[in-house]
Amino acid sequence: MNIIEMLNSAFEMLVPPPTADHQTQYIYQLRVTTVACAAFLGLIASWVLAAGLVPSVFGGFAKASTLDKVWKYQLDESIFTLRRQECQEPSGDLKATYTAMINRRMNLYDRVAGKPYPLPACSDL
Repeated sequence: MNIIEMLNSAFEMLVPPPTADHQTQYIYQLRVTTVACAAFLGLIASWVLAAGLVPSVFGGFAKASTLDKVWKYQLDESIFTLRRQECQEPSGDLKATYTAMINRRMNLYDRVAGKPYPLPACSDL
């Protein structure tokens, strides 16, 4: 059974034939109402679960504060690694590239953490 046949059979289940009697049309109306209500309740249930209103079933998605902590940790690791590589470079274009990358990540860190990143000196590495 291909997709067109499946859609056609689903359409036939929800739309009565034009010559149907009142009893048949009523049954079709009940089907449509049931499908619409089930879809609406499914939407409401997904919102309730996503918001974490039923933590025993599903705790919801991560809060912004948790994501900020993860993002801050990843930026910290990235800046530290880039700083170590920058300090190992004697000079030149690669050192300037590392410096630019560090500055971009430090700006992001400042926005996420709300404070500047304490960049270690090359002598401390």
